[in-house]
Amino acid sequence: MNRGPLPQKGIDIAMPVALARGFVIFCRHYYGYVCDFIIAEPGRTTIVRIFRTKRLYDTVPGMAGQFRTGIAGLSRVLPDICRSLEIWACDYYGNLRFFRLRGTGLVEIRQNGTLLDPAAAVSDSDEESSPVPNAKRIPSHRPCGGGNTRYRRERGI
Repeated sequence: MNRGPLPQKGIDIAMPVALARGFVIFCRHYYGYVCDFIIAEPGRTTIVRIFRTKRLYDTVPGMAGQFRTGIAGLSRVLPDICRSLEIWACDYYGNLRFFRLRGTGLVEIRQNGTLLDPAAAVSDSDEESSPVPNAKRIPSHRPCGGGNTRYRRERGI
């Protein structure tokens, strides 16, 4: 449950960064809302939730503990290659820190959306162990928007 006032000051602080990344669509706040705004970038859609915090420079697991409700809310959004679920943390002095949701945890990113730690990209791969040996996997390099479904179906992609 979301309690307290809306993070309007945090949204005001984050707005220049969001506008630099793409077209910003504000979301209406109601009971159980998931995000504060959506950024339509070329090739990607970013769903952003903003939190204000007094402990901005905590560790990444510590930040994940602070934002449990935001992680739970964003986890309800279906994952997609072209969709990024992000939490932006703002302190009371106007500093921002950016995180991307990965599973049930967070990975720190830069303000332009790229990963801060290159080692986190290794754990980002879609190659997961399958319980069925030699199972056919759907390739993760498909274009956003689906493309020509008949073409993909004929070729088994």
